[in-house]
Amino acid sequence: MRSTLICVLGLFLMNTLCYGQYEDVILESPAFTLFEGDSVTLRCSHRPPGNEKEATFYRDGSPLELDTNHQSYRISDTAVEMTIHSVSVSDRNLYKCKFDGGRESEERRLQVEAGRRRVTLTADRKTIRGQQSVTLTCIMEDSADWEYDWFRKTSTDSGKPLQTADDGESNRFSISQGGIYTCRGRRSEPDALTPESNEVTIEETVSNKAVVTLQPNWSLIYSGETITVRCEIERGGNTRWEYEWRVNNLDSPQKDKEFRIRASSSSNINFMCKGRRDLYSSTEWSEAVTLRQSLNKAKPTLTADRSIIPVGGSVTLSCSVDSSADWKYYWFRRDSGSSALQFITNVKPVNKVSEGGIYQCRAGRGNPEISTEYSRAVTVWKTVSNKAVVTLQPNGPLIYSGETITVRCEIEEGENTRWEYEWRVNNLDISHKDYEYKIISASHSGDYRCKGRKDSYSSTDWSDAIRLTVSPNKPKPTVTADKTITPVGGRVTLSCSVDDSPDWKYDWFRQTSESSAPQLIRNVNPDRVTSVYEGGIYYCRGGRGDSVFYTEDSNKVTIQETVPNKAFVTLQPNWPEIYSGETVTIRCEIQGGGDTKWTYEWRPDNLNTSPTLSEHKISSTDYDSGGYSCRGLKDSYSFTEWSNVIRLTVSSNKPKAKLRADNRDIPVGGSVTLTCSVDSSSSGWKYYWNKSPGPLTTQDAVLQSNGQIKVSQGGSYWCRGGRGDPVYRTEYSDSIWINNIVSNKAVVTLQPNWTEIYRGETIVLRCEIHEGDTEWEYEWKSPRYTSTKKNEYMISNASSQHSGNYRCRGKMKNEGHNSTEWSADITLTVSDSKSAVLTVSPLWLSPGDSVTLSCEVEHPSAGWRFYWYKTVPKLSDNSYIYELLPGSISGTEQDSYIIHGPTHTAGYMCRAGRGDPVYYTQYSKPGFVWSGDVHSAVTLKVSPDRVQHFTSDSVSLSCEGNFTKWRVRSFPENRYRSDWYNWRSMTESTCNIYSSQQSDAVYWCESGSGEFSSAVNITIQKADIILVSPVHPVTEGQSVTLGCKLRTGGLLSNVFFYQNDKLIQNDTRRELNISAVSKSDEGFYKCKQSGKESAQSWMSVQDPAAVVTVSPLWLSPGDSVTLSCEVKHPSAGWRFYWYKTVPKRSDYSYIYELLPGSINGTEQDSYIIHGPTHTAGYMCRAGRGDPVYYTQYSKPGFVWSGDVHSAVTLKVSPDRVQHFTSDSVSLSCEGNFTEWRVRSFFPEDQNRSDCNWRSMTGSTCNIDSYHQSDAVYWCESGSGEFSNAVNITTQNADIILVSPVHPVTEGQSVTLGCKLRTGELLSNVFFYQNDKLIQNDTRRELKISAVSKSDEGFYKCKHSGEESAQSWMSVQAVSRPENSSSLVPLIVGLVCGVVFIILLILLYLYKRSKDSHSVRPIQSESTNQDSATHHMVNLNETQDHIYNSLLHGDVSIYESIRGSEDPENGKV
Repeated sequence: MRSTLICVLGLFLMNTLCYGQYEDVILESPAFTLFEGDSVTLRCSHRPPGNEKEATFYRDGSPLELDTNHQSYRISDTAVEMTIHSVSVSDRNLYKCKFDGGRESEERRLQVEAGRRRVTLTADRKTIRGQQSVTLTCIMEDSADWEYDWFRKTSTDSGKPLQTADDGESNRFSISQGGIYTCRGRRSEPDALTPESNEVTIEETVSNKAVVTLQPNWSLIYSGETITVRCEIERGGNTRWEYEWRVNNLDSPQKDKEFRIRASSSSNINFMCKGRRDLYSSTEWSEAVTLRQSLNKAKPTLTADRSIIPVGGSVTLSCSVDSSADWKYYWFRRDSGSSALQFITNVKPVNKVSEGGIYQCRAGRGNPEISTEYSRAVTVWKTVSNKAVVTLQPNGPLIYSGETITVRCEIEEGENTRWEYEWRVNNLDISHKDYEYKIISASHSGDYRCKGRKDSYSSTDWSDAIRLTVSPNKPKPTVTADKTITPVGGRVTLSCSVDDSPDWKYDWFRQTSESSAPQLIRNVNPDRVTSVYEGGIYYCRGGRGDSVFYTEDSNKVTIQETVPNKAFVTLQPNWPEIYSGETVTIRCEIQGGGDTKWTYEWRPDNLNTSPTLSEHKISSTDYDSGGYSCRGLKDSYSFTEWSNVIRLTVSSNKPKAKLRADNRDIPVGGSVTLTCSVDSSSSGWKYYWNKSPGPLTTQDAVLQSNGQIKVSQGGSYWCRGGRGDPVYRTEYSDSIWINNIVSNKAVVTLQPNWTEIYRGETIVLRCEIHEGDTEWEYEWKSPRYTSTKKNEYMISNASSQHSGNYRCRGKMKNEGHNSTEWSADITLTVSDSKSAVLTVSPLWLSPGDSVTLSCEVEHPSAGWRFYWYKTVPKLSDNSYIYELLPGSISGTEQDSYIIHGPTHTAGYMCRAGRGDPVYYTQYSKPGFVWSGDVHSAVTLKVSPDRVQHFTSDSVSLSCEGNFTKWRVRSFPENRYRSDWYNWRSMTESTCNIYSSQQSDAVYWCESGSGEFSSAVNITIQKADIILVSPVHPVTEGQSVTLGCKLRTGGLLSNVFFYQNDKLIQNDTRRELNISAVSKSDEGFYKCKQSGKESAQSWMSVQDPAAVVTVSPLWLSPGDSVTLSCEVKHPSAGWRFYWYKTVPKRSDYSYIYELLPGSINGTEQDSYIIHGPTHTAGYMCRAGRGDPVYYTQYSKPGFVWSGDVHSAVTLKVSPDRVQHFTSDSVSLSCEGNFTEWRVRSFFPEDQNRSDCNWRSMTGSTCNIDSYHQSDAVYWCESGSGEFSNAVNITTQNADIILVSPVHPVTEGQSVTLGCKLRTGELLSNVFFYQNDKLIQNDTRRELKISAVSKSDEGFYKCKHSGEESAQSWMSVQAVSRPENSSSLVPLIVGLVCGVVFIILLILLYLYKRSKDSHSVRPIQSESTNQDSATHHMVNLNETQDHIYNSLLHGDVSIYESIRGSEDPENGKV
């Protein structure tokens, strides 16, 4: 400290000696480098101020002469300035100043760099339009610490500086006026200026608009025409404008407002102009105006709306030049092609004419007028009123080659006019000019029109067309007959037709055979129809005209005559069915045939051999089955009708006899009737019988008629039939076995005894024979006709085909024809797999409720066990996955399951199973229990926040909570809004309910991590009035407001309110206000106004709930446990009551024992338990008021101990922390007690009982999990003790760490391993402690021979890239002898005392050193004293804080120590 002070004093003296003579005159010069061309000001000033008024500046020790570039002037009594306006490299020298009194400054060097500083001005645009602005940017080399000056030059101002809002600090400047702009840099330590930048011209656009006009307003001018181009400025006022022109986008030297243009080429010219108010402001360029030029004269275009003037009408002629205005039009007409043009009128461009002729026009404009060329000529014809008509002689539209017809043109009322005629055939003009002409060839076919012409431009209209067809071939008539066969005594009508001409006459002809000569039977008859009575061949022909023109002969028609005789077919013998080897004769007989020599025709055709016969023999080898008929023919065209059809069946095979028995079993002392038959429609059969064993005797059988016999002996029987002479025999029948019935009785039994089973189940049917020791074989009748000789019939994997009746009987092994009667039928029903049906009671949770699940199987039967599941939302789709509930792995015999103390909305499912292997029903549909508690991990928000809504409302639902995915579910499900069930992220929009139908449903949220929210009722009403009431339960003590709302949107006044149908308010108020709600306010509410009544809704009132938290969760030796109690919706006045949980033997819950000092409650909301050593459970509740109102009890909170030396011990098998999901883990409790149960705690705050109360001699408790889970487990005894607690994790991985589930004691050996799901322990395993590799050799285990506290931590293993989860291994300290432990505080006290004395001595020495060597003022000492005091306070306040955490999966909080962290404030 002393040496430091001496150094400071030395530096002060040196400064005084070295710089004292210059301290009162200062030369201010720039410390930065200047560039050539910059300006700089040097300032010379007194310090302190002196009286000298004049000063001289020196450069390199010589006085500086002032000149135009070096100027000096006084700025105050104490300072003189000299400015160098444009520095150069020669100014790069040492400078000083000296006042007249002799005092001078120190020398300063002026730094000048060769080359001019680049100062560049840029603009983001060069033109300002409307309200726009332009941003100027001044870019300067070496621009740090410079400010900027801006200048604007106009036609009236020359370089006027501009003021900026930031005093030139920015190198950007926004302007809105035109002008020439420059900038420069400026610094003020001292003043320095850069040269001005380049000039940037900004032009400002004024709002006036320039327009180019043409005088006259012609867009096209022709040879000889002139036009004036003018620039007009809108709202130009009195401004003296200068004009700029662009012609074809090129700037023009023309500056006048207007100029004249004469057509000089055939190109187009584009004109644009603008007006300039001054050098920097002008209008925008006008829009371009295009002037077209032509070196030719204009030629008008003449058009006519039609070329023919109709009778009494006119034609409109139009003459046009171009789109330009000012044209005058002149019209001309000629009478003929050779006559001169005659001027007819001077009119507008449209002229209506009513006379035929040749018309032309031309136009002119301007002054003097310039005329166009003549237009093209347009010919106009006039139509006269006479009408032309084409006629035919004779009048037929169709003629044939060889005929002649005359075509004539008739002019109506045209008698005295000499007409010329014009013809058109098929719309083509022909040269024929005569009045008529004759048609004689086929080439003249077509449409004919004509007209008459009076002169060159007057004619009739064309006549209507008449179509004439000339056929090159003769026509051929067509003969048709109404029938081809004349009935007995009847006739046939024939028709002959050629075409539609009425002039035909007809000739008829008949032939008696194809070769006979035709006979004319009728001629030249205009009637084309005739009747005939005889058979024969008939045809016709037609003729017309004076010299008759004949058609060809028509087609021929054959007419047949039916005679009255009748034909019959007969069979000999009369067998309609014959077989292989049999023959039958068919015969055709003619009734009343007399002596006529008949020939015969048969059906089918294969019987019509030549000559035709009256009979045929039919055998199975030559003919087929079918119908047979015949008729008789007298001649070619006379025959009988067809006979009746006889159907004959011809079989190529021998028939086989059929044998049947009225019973296959002969009753004791009775008989059976056998019947033999041939399946044939023919008769005449006789039957022949056979029996085995032995011949058939009259003692065995009694012959009866109709092929029947009665037999009384068992055996095999068969038969056959025969007929005819010689006898034709059938094949033998199949044999029938006839049994003798014995007195023993067969019975069918079922194993298991289920008459109704389900698809896929297995069942065994057994046939049992009562009485006797005979050896039996067995026969079964089943729906599938399966027969077996065994007494058991097994159905595995049952299907619907197995449904039906089953029966059996026994046969004596050595006497096969002796058997029992069939057993009684047993009916087996195989149903499709059914779903179990789950019911949940209650549906809505109240505090302390237990929930009962009931599972029912449709058509219930014996043997079912029931499996119970909790639903977990499935993120991959809209369904659920199922987690088995505790104690349900093997199913329960009871069809109900009780869940104790649930508090949140949850979903459950069930199914049933039976048999070995187990057959399972389908899962039931989910059943839900709902909670209205809005304080669960997931909360459903409803907007608007009420129960009832109109059908026109949109209701928004959203889910809130600490999760990433959510969805909304409803009951009953809304099939119209399946998109609700889609998963959404927390940032996505809400779900909206739109409904046009009245509905009531429960809604809730589900999170992607498995939580369910509170549930709410929402009703959609079609009514005009609804009740406004809270959708969530309200808590006692809160205020609540109910209202009544119309569909139109307003809240109503003068409303009646009802609770549970009892009127509770009927005044003018519009709302029902309850300032502090209580349980008595719970109930159904509705409102009524002006006769309209709302639906009623339930308002739920909750008791305030208490929540207990326990810290720490795991005990360490010497820990105290702090309980904290919180009331939901906290308010003043609560006292807190503290309880210890005691297992309740009558069910799964607890009873509560008050903790000491808690009988009257505590004001503090926390309670400390000192020195607990065992696992324990705690609860709390709060109360206030007089009489005391209590909240509900909190859920139990637990503190866990891993100490295995407590009165109750939990044993785990296998003895490790981690297990596979496929493992079965056994838990058992050991201790001096009679009953025990296992409890568990899962991270989702589920405290549940995994095993019912068991006796000490009872079986273990097994954990079976199909899902990954982490939980704490412990035992509870019937006498109230709690065991040690253990962490057990169930992993879905393929590898786990094998580590002890209980803490190990210091000095013990411990072995850790790594295990695959297949069961083997691995070698070449890497082991890690707290993520640090501690073993990586070929050993398969990590062995610690004597474990110590340093071995405590998280362990995991890794093998072939697969890594296990990590688990905590806890190490307990060894108990020390009492006398040894008592020395520790003594030794620590002695060491602390010595250290404290040393600290006091050092503090004393430090104090003395400060008093003798410090040069600081007293104030500094007091400051240090305050700091020391503060230091001591922080030392006293510093404490070590130890935190322990629930060891859960891979997550834990390590034991940590926290101390002071702020050494600047004296904290260490």
